[in-house]
Amino acid sequence: MPANNTRCALCGIGIYREPGQIRKSKSGRAFCSRSCSAKWSNRTPKRAKTRSCKDCGKPVHSNRTYCHDCWETRKNRDPTLGEITGKARYQVHAQVREMARRAYKNAGRSLVCVVCGYTKKVDVGHISPLSDFDLSTPLSEVNAQTNLMAFCPNHHWEFDHQQMSPDMLAKVRDVLSNLETNALSR
Repeated sequence: MPANNTRCALCGIGIYREPGQIRKSKSGRAFCSRSCSAKWSNRTPKRAKTRSCKDCGKPVHSNRTYCHDCWETRKNRDPTLGEITGKARYQVHAQVREMARRAYKNAGRSLVCVVCGYTKKVDVGHISPLSDFDLSTPLSEVNAQTNLMAFCPNHHWEFDHQQMSPDMLAKVRDVLSNLETNALSR
């Protein structure tokens, strides 16, 4: 075995490396193991990301966009339909539909199709289509409980395209009238 010709840059143990191996390393340092190499590389702390709040300019931690105070005020305000759809590039109303589904579930209403009782895959649909609302309409009005209804995908399509039979529409109207009377009694 050849004699040691260099030392580990971290622990100082004598090691043998071919002359070409030492010259090929980026730093010119040699290490006795991967462990010593990793310890050498990781001994300097990484720079922390410096970011500032989008609203007020205060410094924020990690990957956040807003400081705690601005986040709380943004979270508690009611955005308009235009603010939500203006951010989207692809499916413009996808976030509105997701927020409608969340509002429907948070209200304690069950995800069961009002027409057929199907429970496996249920959509939460808007009674008044989103295109009927102005972009300045608050999202709480668009996703009001009296404007949301649970449908299976087939009945949702039929409702949106005015293909429902009169008896199915009667079921939907009954559920809507019950919702409106419950909302008025509160």
